[in-house]
Amino acid sequence: MNHPDLTTTVLNGLHTAHRREVLISGHQRLTGAHVLALVAGAAQTLTADGIRPGDTIACQYGPQPESLLTCLTAAVLGCPLLYLWPSITDTLAHQTTQALNITTTLTPPQQTALHTHPATEPPTPAHRHPDDITAITFTSGTTGQRKPITYTARAQAAHLAVMRAVHGHTPARLLAPTHLEYTRVLHQLWAWAGGGTVLIPTDHDDLADTARRERATHLIAGRPATLYPLAEQLATAPPAHLTTITYGGAAPTPTRTAQAVTTLGTRLVQTYGTNEAGCLTALTRHDHRTPRLLASAGRAVPGVELHIRDQDGTAVHPGDVGEVWARSPQSTHGYLGDPHRTARLTHNGWIRTGDLGRLDPDGYLFLLDRVEDRLADGIYSHPIEHLLSGDPTVLEAAVFGDGSRHAGAIVAKPGADVNLENLRDLIAHTLGPHHRPERLWLVDRLPRTPGGKPDKAALRARRPITDP
Repeated sequence: MNHPDLTTTVLNGLHTAHRREVLISGHQRLTGAHVLALVAGAAQTLTADGIRPGDTIACQYGPQPESLLTCLTAAVLGCPLLYLWPSITDTLAHQTTQALNITTTLTPPQQTALHTHPATEPPTPAHRHPDDITAITFTSGTTGQRKPITYTARAQAAHLAVMRAVHGHTPARLLAPTHLEYTRVLHQLWAWAGGGTVLIPTDHDDLADTARRERATHLIAGRPATLYPLAEQLATAPPAHLTTITYGGAAPTPTRTAQAVTTLGTRLVQTYGTNEAGCLTALTRHDHRTPRLLASAGRAVPGVELHIRDQDGTAVHPGDVGEVWARSPQSTHGYLGDPHRTARLTHNGWIRTGDLGRLDPDGYLFLLDRVEDRLADGIYSHPIEHLLSGDPTVLEAAVFGDGSRHAGAIVAKPGADVNLENLRDLIAHTLGPHHRPERLWLVDRLPRTPGGKPDKAALRARRPITDP
């Protein structure tokens, strides 16, 4: 299916908004007409500086509103944009810009200076073929070093189509924390495409307070670890105008999600996906009313197909556990400069996600582990982690294996007295004796991958399950 071009759709949304505010950050408040004029002026400046359609521009992408304006300016020019997030190391940034032969890297001050001279005519987007590369970003680093990946215009149009299927078309007032990187940008462009408003918090803004003050309708919470304390903040006076709070990016804890549902009502939406395949599933607001589904990642979004396969790539029996394979129009064009890794990623249009899970008869996906983190046969980390994190004394937990044995690291809630032996007994009683961890440790915090997930390789290295 061909979807409308992302750039054209966003420009049309801003034109529809016209005199309504579409970008708010601190004291800065811009209308749709103002954003269009600034983007048109910036495009004229870059063109005068010799930038031509197809030239890749690097953007040191930060929390400032001008980074989002730079994203749209590059799209209008028909220039692929390399997103250099604050979390990207100087070495990786240098290697990537060298590989792309980039001569223009816009720093935050340059982005601000670029968007200070509004044009009198609206911007006219350059023509782009659906298979042209439009964006270069980076994987989250779940499996190690972050890798640059590319998206085409066709994939970005599919991203927008999925967000419209999940969140709708009507104008939204979208608030997202600035650490979310590429998923934040896609949601912001979705808001503009619908003629809505993007709310960008400053360093001094509290997310819950900003949602109330600016009457946010949609809030992107990010990972469950961010959602749960945010739900507690909002519990004192849940804003009536806030209709949707989206979370994802890591395995949620069903008991804590249930508490958030009790506090916030039917506002929660969970999404699951990968950098390589895009958004794959959604657990809707209605789904959150069913307790058993709080352990699920939801059902496939429109345009996405899911298969569960064994290690040889053969489909497993319905309901059995295997690796999640996905076919999606949102998929990456590939890893930049690494055709061999790209070839291993895709198989006749299907992408291996690296996640282990199962599909129930209604099509709901239940994720159980990562392939590289799998424990002994028939034992998976997520159910054990759900049980541990659901204990009232535990803030979060990570379970990891080493051969036939597995163990866990526990972060206690502030002031809580955690009984590790009772927790081991709870696991054995609830899930079966073979699920009992060999050991549990109390730690101050869990090590994290660059993408923010528990780093189980680091835990294995720091906490050997058996004594040497």
